Amino acid sequence: MWVFSRFVRYFDEAARQGSMRKAGDTLHVASSSVDRQILKIEEEIGVPLFERQPQGLKLTSAGELVLHSLRKWQNEMHSLQSRIEDLKGLKRGNVVLATIEGAASEFVASAAMDFHQSYPAVTFELQVYGAHRVTDAVLSGDVDFGLTINPRLTPGLAVMGQKNFRVGAVVAPDHPLAIKEQVRLSDCLPYKVVVAEASLDLRLIVNQILARASARPELIASSNSIMLMKELVMRGMGVGLMTEMDADKEVRAGQMVYVPLADRPIPPSILSLCVNSERQLSLPATTLLQVVKGRLEGL
Repeated sequence: MWVFSRFVRYFDEAARQGSMRKAGDTLHVASSSVDRQILKIEEEIGVPLFERQPQGLKLTSAGELVLHSLRKWQNEMHSLQSRIEDLKGLKRGNVVLATIEGAASEFVASAAMDFHQSYPAVTFELQVYGAHRVTDAVLSGDVDFGLTINPRLTPGLAVMGQKNFRVGAVVAPDHPLAIKEQVRLSDCLPYKVVVAEASLDLRLIVNQILARASARPELIASSNSIMLMKELVMRGMGVGLMTEMDADKEVRAGQMVYVPLADRPIPPSILSLCVNSERQLSLPATTLLQVVKGRLEGL
């Protein structure tokens, strides 16, 4: 088992670095030792795992299959270790989760804090990604679960909970639109608007709304940060186009006002809690997943 584990470390690092020498330097072993372990496995399975080129190592098709399987095995071993610790009553472990930026990340942090009160020895890794990167991380096993919007139907991706939100106009409290119960996009024409940058999925929804409008308000700013968008809105630069979830914290604090758009139809922004259906989570990860799911259902 130890010899196999050593091969896993050597092979994974060689694939990561693209070089036997760099892998050896990182692992503090001779590059010949790394090469020898990999050659031994290549001889046993009868196919090369790397193309050894002058410019470095390149995984063969067999190498890519082996790497995928080994990383999946490593994730399962980490999960197994955590579950064994649970059975021993240690109540410790590590939970890795990914979320999109904005209110979703604040929502996750709040749920994690509640969980921490009951499981103070459990550590967290909280990753903030774009929507598609969240689903990629869930499917690859890099994270235990993720919160994203409008995930694509993908084999291996299971949605454990969802909540629909709609894009509306977000304005400063003293803005003329703040007193309205709802607005149309045409009501925003006298004002300039602040929108999400193209790298955010929110922009895809906003673009659909703008495409259906007979007249479009002028764009004053775009950003790949929901937080920065809100700062611009609170400073009176323009009308923000985002969901009530994105603006929830500031609306509750009286710093901004969310006004629903009356234009129809408006495509929803679906906040989704996703897991890898082929992976068994550790008890800490499963427990936190249930906490987050309960919070999502209560929104």
